[in-house]
Amino acid sequence: MKVIFLDIDGVLNSEEYYESFPDGEFIPPIDPVCVERLKRIVDRTGAKLILSSSWRGGWEKRREDTWEYTLFLVDALAEFGLEIEDKTIYLDGDAREAEVRHWLMHAPERIDGYVILDDYDYNWKKKGLDRRWVRTDFEEGGLLDSDVDRAVRLLEKKPGFLERLRWHVYK
Repeated sequence: MKVIFLDIDGVLNSEEYYESFPDGEFIPPIDPVCVERLKRIVDRTGAKLILSSSWRGGWEKRREDTWEYTLFLVDALAEFGLEIEDKTIYLDGDAREAEVRHWLMHAPERIDGYVILDDYDYNWKKKGLDRRWVRTDFEEGGLLDSDVDRAVRLLEKKPGFLERLRWHVYK
């Protein structure tokens, strides 16, 4: 299984996107252009979406259990035939890199490739996850075409023994 650890703000939206709406107009929180780019990654790799964003607090597998605001995300993804497969758990006192590593250690299937799409450096290098991180930028358009190509390359690269070992070693 290939997986995309997906942050939302700064990946599927951006400053440019928000500024494109007139003042006072409702702004959907998800940019369809960025979702289309995410769809290209999924189409080329077959990767599953694992929500690692703070938005995961409002997402549940059952739509009726998902918070109303998070339904904007669910519906925006659905318009492109995408859906969230799972989410990382919250680890009290730990940062996102530990939550991603925890998910990898407890994955329901063997991981054949993964990528982290996030605009923030959660100390990825310290946990040995920086080689799989595609850094997007809220101020520069979120997920870009160049990020699509890099994410696909990373998803096609299988985790090696040392990389898998790091999932278990770093605490």
